[in-house]
Amino acid sequence: MIPYKLNIHINKRPIVTYCLICFCVLIFTIQLSFSSRLGWIYGHLGFNPNEFFRDINNGSISALQMFSIVSAIFLHKSGAHLFINLYFLFIFGPVIEQKLGGCKYLFYFIFCGILGFLGQAYFAGIAGTNQIDIGASGSISGLLGGVLFTYPRAKILTFVPLVIVFYVVEFPAFIYLLFFVLIQIYNVFFLLLKEGFGFLHYGHGGVAWWSHLIGFITGGVIIPFLKKMPSD
Repeated sequence: MIPYKLNIHINKRPIVTYCLICFCVLIFTIQLSFSSRLGWIYGHLGFNPNEFFRDINNGSISALQMFSIVSAIFLHKSGAHLFINLYFLFIFGPVIEQKLGGCKYLFYFIFCGILGFLGQAYFAGIAGTNQIDIGASGSISGLLGGVLFTYPRAKILTFVPLVIVFYVVEFPAFIYLLFFVLIQIYNVFFLLLKEGFGFLHYGHGGVAWWSHLIGFITGGVIIPFLKKMPSD
C-alpha cells in the first residue's frame, strides 16, 4: 500500500522538510561522485556501534564518532533506499513540521533517527560487530509514529495494487500506521526466528527492522512533550 496524501491541510510551506529532502539528495550525489571512497565515507560518517560503544566505554570517543550517529541519518545505500525514505518524508513530514514548528521538528527528526540507530544496535545485537548502519529510516518511522499519536483519525489516501491495477483507497491513519507497525513486529520476531531470534541478527534482507520500530515508538512518545514546548 503506497500512501500519497493525507487529508490534513498544510497552512504554510514546509521549508524544513524541503531542506531535509534537498540535503539528503545532495549528500547522495556526493556519495556517487566519490564512489571510490565510499568505504571511507561509511566508515567515518556511518554509525558503527562496535567502535562507538567501545570508545565510549574506554572514554576515548572522538567528536567525529559522536557526530557519526547524526551524519549516518543522511547517508543512503542506494537510490531506492533514498527514494523510499524521501517519498515518505515528503508525504508525512509537512504534517509534523506544521504541528511542531521548524526547530522542534528538526530536533524531532534527528532524535528519532538517533534512537533508531541505538535501538537497532541494542536489540539486534549488532553492537560488538562492524556492521555499519546508515539511512533516515528511524527518522521517517518517527514521523509515522507522530502522525499516529497526533492525527489518529486523519485519512490517508493510498494506492493499493490489485493484479495490474492500482486502486485508490482511503484508510484511517491509525489503521494504516498500525499495519506498518505490525509489519515491523512480524519481521523482527518471526522472519528472524529461523536464524535464532531477532535480538541476535541485524535484519531480514539487510533491513534494520528494529530501527523502524524504535524510531516509530520514539516519535509517538516524544511528540506530546514537544507540542507543549514553546514554538519557534
